Amino acid sequence: MVATSSPTRRMHFPWSVPSVRGAGHQGLRVWERLAIGAFLIAMVAFGVLVVIRSAFLSRPLTDLGCFLHAAWAVRTDNDIYAVTFNDWYYNYPPLLAILMVPLALPAAGQDGSGMLSLAWSAGIWYAVSVLLLFVGVHQLAAALEAKSSDPPEPGSRRWWALRTLPIFACLVPIGSSLGHGQSNLLMLALACAMIAAVLRGQRFQDGMWMAGLACIKIFPVYMLVYPVWRRDGRCLAGCIAGLLLGLVAIPAAVFGPAQAWAYNRKVIEVVVLPALPALPALDKGGDQTRADTLHEVTATDTQSFMAMIHNTRYLDPRTRPDQVEPLVRRVH
Repeated sequence: MVATSSPTRRMHFPWSVPSVRGAGHQGLRVWERLAIGAFLIAMVAFGVLVVIRSAFLSRPLTDLGCFLHAAWAVRTDNDIYAVTFNDWYYNYPPLLAILMVPLALPAAGQDGSGMLSLAWSAGIWYAVSVLLLFVGVHQLAAALEAKSSDPPEPGSRRWWALRTLPIFACLVPIGSSLGHGQSNLLMLALACAMIAAVLRGQRFQDGMWMAGLACIKIFPVYMLVYPVWRRDGRCLAGCIAGLLLGLVAIPAAVFGPAQAWAYNRKVIEVVVLPALPALPALDKGGDQTRADTLHEVTATDTQSFMAMIHNTRYLDPRTRPDQVEPLVRRVH
């Protein structure tokens, strides 16, 4: 007897490259359309919950107020690093406060004429954040499709898979960021645009988007390692141009050169220097006004490697020191 083998059955997922042209270009099935519709409805319902948490509790459960108070300080010529919300300070470069001016929220006891309420600002910021999420993922998916030998047709299952599966995979941190009114989805959109520029070979734009990340938060400046390692002069030029625009030109136009310089120095003094190892600021010198929210490792929920090393050394949270040892900080 001659043994015969049955043809091997190959599985094709919606996001995989099909062996037969057109096999992965089918439209969405009914249940998939319903699932997308249910997801959008859930996003709206979650937005209502976020607005309630942000504006209608005795103590708002959101970080958004820090940005909005800093934006109020921009509008009223107050110090953006002196105002607090829930005893929290604004800890970002000036650019984000400038961008948030349309949603400015006056500090307690200050005149709010012509300004939105916290509820309206929270709702608008939630909608903007969701829009940034979708735009960022779409830009990255479109760049990947442009590199594909068999790009999906718009509206097909593969087209939708590229735009929904990443969101579903990151749904928990996305929901956490939205629930706390944070700027992470703005950062995500900038990061997606940066990676899309890399895929398209737009090296100067890649540097500009990279600079945008560093102008919103400080730590993405570490990504300069990438163009330096690749000796990519155009990307470095774009990054330098973006940093000059976001950290120098725009703040100087809004505050004046002297105040813009003072604000940039303030960020270094209260955010950067106290976090660096082997400096007097770590021994309670320097400016420690933000230590409880930025540098005391037990003050906030964090998944950084430094926190993991520290927590592993001190397993009992009741006796865990709030300051990381210098050796652990250096290892991090």
